[in-house]
Amino acid sequence: MLKGETERRCPGCGGKTKAVKARTVAALVPSRAGQDNGGFRFCPGADCELVYTRGRDDARVDSGALSVVVFQKSTDPQRLVCYCFGHTVAAVEADAEAVINDIESKCGRGLDACETRNPQGRCCLGHVRRVANLAGEAAAAGAVAAEGCCSAHVCGRGAG
Repeated sequence: MLKGETERRCPGCGGKTKAVKARTVAALVPSRAGQDNGGFRFCPGADCELVYTRGRDDARVDSGALSVVVFQKSTDPQRLVCYCFGHTVAAVEADAEAVINDIESKCGRGLDACETRNPQGRCCLGHVRRVANLAGEAAAAGAVAAEGCCSAHVCGRGAG
């Protein structure tokens, strides 16, 4: 593996990381405020305690050092998925269309601050839509389970 590739991998889990701006780390990691935070990368690994890593000096920031819970590293339905406007996973699951419309409307008016509020330093809409899709799939699976294993529209045979 090339040195550049190694620096793009999380030393905690080996997963791929993404670059984040210095202001993201400075805003969310109080202990690093005012320090040179450039060069950090974000690890989205759900089972990894590391959130930010920096290969050049082996700096590491774990989830306990952040001022917010990291969406990707928690399963709590009350965790934020939209850090700018306070939308939780539970809120998206309850009414995804309303949440997405709210986020799009507010972002359209320039009210978002993703680089300083979201640990990944980017817009949350991809995650919001993923949560909404998973909630829709779970609801559909629940409806199929309620009908029985071999309902006609699932496997074409009909029950019995």
